[in-house]
Amino acid sequence: MTDEWDRLANTERWRPLVAFIRNWVGSFDSQCGMPAAELHLILSRHAFAIPSAVCEWYQLSSKWDSHGQNVWIPAQELSVVNDALLLLTDEEGISNWGVMSQDLQIDDPPVVPLEPLGETISLSFSMFALEMVVNDVIFDYNKDDPAELSSTSGLSCFASTPVGDFMADGPLESASVIAFAYPSNGPILSRSRSEAGNSLIRNLQSAPKAR
Repeated sequence: MTDEWDRLANTERWRPLVAFIRNWVGSFDSQCGMPAAELHLILSRHAFAIPSAVCEWYQLSSKWDSHGQNVWIPAQELSVVNDALLLLTDEEGISNWGVMSQDLQIDDPPVVPLEPLGETISLSFSMFALEMVVNDVIFDYNKDDPAELSSTSGLSCFASTPVGDFMADGPLESASVIAFAYPSNGPILSRSRSEAGNSLIRNLQSAPKAR
């Protein structure tokens, strides 16, 4: 199980997210996942296809508790709702996200908000998983409020969505600052995981307002 999990975690598709979780959230290893054979047995009971990227994420994270505001639907409870495979919901079950039925044969399909159905929120499931884990870290109000910035100078966008841009001060695998910038000159909210990151945030809080 460990070798199988490690090989998947080190693929180009999942390496940035795995590194981010370890740096920002906590331990993330084979104990958080499920053997491919066991997962396949569970998923084979469903009467619909499961995209490869979705299968891989469940193999990596089926037993992981992110303690975030969003909750991944357990593999055995996956279902098609309103012509879409429901994959993620929030703690209140108000906001839901999934993959449209016609896209279930795509290896790494786009993700849309459900109920009501909205425009594509992410062009691939693997990027969506990354965005939602980063989102949970930035907006974890159980710790403290995220720091609001006046500028994004020194930050680069690594994912752009209809509701805003995810940004970091370097490759996500080693980033010390992450941020979410709302569109139309909306707020820019950030987190740091190091003293160097704290220093950058202080500079960006006092900088002239700019994107």
